[in-house]
Amino acid sequence: MRRSLPLLAAVLVLASCAPNSTTTDTRPGGPPATVGADATTTTRDPRPCAATTVIAPVASADGIPAVERLPAGNPHAAAVAASQAMFDCAYEVVVVDSAGIDRIALAAVLAVAFQAPLLFGDAGATSLLAYELDRLAPSRVWLVGNTAVADAPRWAEVTRIGGDDRAIAAEITDLIDADEDLPLPSTGGTAAVSVAIEAMVTGKTLTPPAPDVAVPPLTTGDDIVAGTGASGMLWLVDTGELEAALVAAAGAITSGGYMALVDGADLRREQALARDLAPIAAAVRTIQVVGGTEDAGWQARVLLRGDELPGGGFLMFPGRRLVALYGSPLTTSLGPLGEQDPAAGLSRIEGISAGYDTDGNAVLPTFEIIATVAAGDAGPDGDYSNEMPLDLLHRWVDFAGANGMYVLLDLQPGRTTFLSQAVLYEELLLEPHVGLALDPEWRLGPDEVHLEQIGAVGADEVNEVIEWLAALTRDNALPQKMLLIHQFRADMLPDRERIMATPELSLVIQMDGHGTIPEKMTSWVRTTTGWETDQFEYGWKNFYDEDVPGPMSAAEVLALVPTTVYISFQ
Repeated sequence: MRRSLPLLAAVLVLASCAPNSTTTDTRPGGPPATVGADATTTTRDPRPCAATTVIAPVASADGIPAVERLPAGNPHAAAVAASQAMFDCAYEVVVVDSAGIDRIALAAVLAVAFQAPLLFGDAGATSLLAYELDRLAPSRVWLVGNTAVADAPRWAEVTRIGGDDRAIAAEITDLIDADEDLPLPSTGGTAAVSVAIEAMVTGKTLTPPAPDVAVPPLTTGDDIVAGTGASGMLWLVDTGELEAALVAAAGAITSGGYMALVDGADLRREQALARDLAPIAAAVRTIQVVGGTEDAGWQARVLLRGDELPGGGFLMFPGRRLVALYGSPLTTSLGPLGEQDPAAGLSRIEGISAGYDTDGNAVLPTFEIIATVAAGDAGPDGDYSNEMPLDLLHRWVDFAGANGMYVLLDLQPGRTTFLSQAVLYEELLLEPHVGLALDPEWRLGPDEVHLEQIGAVGADEVNEVIEWLAALTRDNALPQKMLLIHQFRADMLPDRERIMATPELSLVIQMDGHGTIPEKMTSWVRTTTGWETDQFEYGWKNFYDEDVPGPMSAAEVLALVPTTVYISFQ
């Protein structure tokens, strides 16, 4: 079961409260907060900073959200960055040590209750903390645990909440006058973050588990998120950065931002989060990514744009298998695709797809359309290839998009390059359900003509296409695209090992030779050699007329090693 936690509305007030420590020891902009003698009640200044002021988020000139990445393993720097991004000033600041996730969770609850930034005070954070405390100009600094640094501005009162986690929890409960506690799970980790966020948004406090007492998690949700997103600031924090996640969650709840705990190895795995972000995506102006890979920045924009592949998700594999009709809409001689219109083609694919989902992979109906057809004569441009017009292809591409299908545009370039033809179809490749196929059999040398030899292409030319298509995908926040490469002889791709992998694309080698089944199996073994460690997925082609005694059954194809992700019929 998935659920998003309740969201706490925050009052956002833009006001000036710049520090001014040269004229008075009183907190600039208003008197300090006072704490009762019994340390159970707090009187806070009612002026703007008590409600938290937020720096207005920014975006690039074209409206694309600005993305900043914070390095992994430095929660001190992440906390200062969060404070600077979400707080222009603050009357109260909470500083905690990093003695464990439970203690940080307790401090985060206190920070939200006081609408305060949460910072770390471990040894080594002296300069960062001192700078940020001076910028925030607080009236009071709360030190939670054994913080090594208490370098507060001279006008600020400093109050320490010490002892073990259970003593700290009891004092925080009194301070915020909470009437209900939530037990922190013994497992800690992301479960503790989830419970802490629930306490933050409901006004409850937390109770650390007693020694040797097992406390199960209270929630089972997949998404751990916090905030409303009203400020336009989005924080995506890797699951390995839990300290930073609590800091960002507390700040987001207070300031109207939005924080999500994510798989930073590849944000495109966060399909459910993308759907949760949809209502606020248009308002997001700034994205902060904590941890994760270098690709997390552009992948965050993929989540915000939210254009999923047919069948859902942003990654081609695993989980799906494409089953395709191959050919040209203009003729029946190049494959079965041209034997009927798009609607009848879809029905035909649904019929031949039977059995291809028995291993649990969902079948994705696909048109592989020959966009540039190898020609017997040079033609006006001298390239021995006929390029199909966009309006002809649009009919099939638009139908596929409206009916949950995928499309591959197949290139047979003759004497020109694959890239020079690929760019002709950029308009179609900007669609999230359209990928590209390269057919080296029809790539001619300068003095070659079709059918006199089998064509070939080097890795450098393939890599040019990969770089271009990857940039197109990345720059337009599209889901991963499939790049299919046909092969049935080794010399068609003489330096295949040099073809580069890139996360924007899923590279698939299709063994598309025909003949007797033993001959095809020999080609299959040769084509897939090295599959255990190479950068490719693999596909198979069934020929209606040329395979002897006939096309292999779905069960036979699924028995192939490696597993096939793409099956086409010609």
